[in-house]
Amino acid sequence: MLAVAALSLFSATSLTAQEVLTNESLVALKKAGLSDSIIISKIRSSQTKFDVSTKGIIGLKNAGLSDQVIEAAVNAGSATTAPAAAAAAAPGRQRHPAAARETIV
Repeated sequence: MLAVAALSLFSATSLTAQEVLTNESLVALKKAGLSDSIIISKIRSSQTKFDVSTKGIIGLKNAGLSDQVIEAAVNAGSATTAPAAAAAAAPGRQRHPAAARETIV
């Protein structure tokens, strides 16, 4: 019986760890009456997959989400794409470490 309880706890923890916030998640949090600060904290601490297209943002606004929450959702999306964009631009600009040492005088 203890093994079943431990397995249940592990499964519940795994599901929570894999949660990905979406626009629908934000609307549900708002409808549950959570404050903007709690929703923004949840955005910052979670994996996200928001639709931040014009249509998606308008949908969030029409659902009653504040500009601050929408901004956090937009920024969450740009935070995941910014490192990828920087990495894509970096190879053309990277220099061999030896070349970098040679230019230091």
